[in-house]
Amino acid sequence: MRRFCIFKRSGQRIFYAQIKNPETGKYLPARSTGTTDKSEAYMIAANWIRDGVPTSKKLSVKRPLQEVYTLDSIIHVLGTTNIDTNDALRITSILQDKGIQFSVDMRNSSASIRRLVTVENYVAVESQVS
Repeated sequence: MRRFCIFKRSGQRIFYAQIKNPETGKYLPARSTGTTDKSEAYMIAANWIRDGVPTSKKLSVKRPLQEVYTLDSIIHVLGTTNIDTNDALRITSILQDKGIQFSVDMRNSSASIRRLVTVENYVAVESQVS
């Protein structure tokens, strides 16, 4: 199985890498390798697999790859599963226990709740790095 791919975006000189989540079979969002050299881009992506994926532009802060896979799988399940009010309350309770503050309007559709949880999770990752 191919663990990652390297590519350039249209009109860009920088190479991007996408790591494949073996749990879902889907690629994670593309990340810039910050280099215009293809061989170096392959080395950077291989290092991410070995050492963890940078959590932000601060390359010294890395999240272990298994943790990235698990989080991606959770987001995938949230996006493909029907969520009722009780499920949403359980999810928000877990996030609040982790110190993530937000409000949820329970009159919203389950799709809106999933988007909110995904956005809040992303914000939480970024705020931990700062």
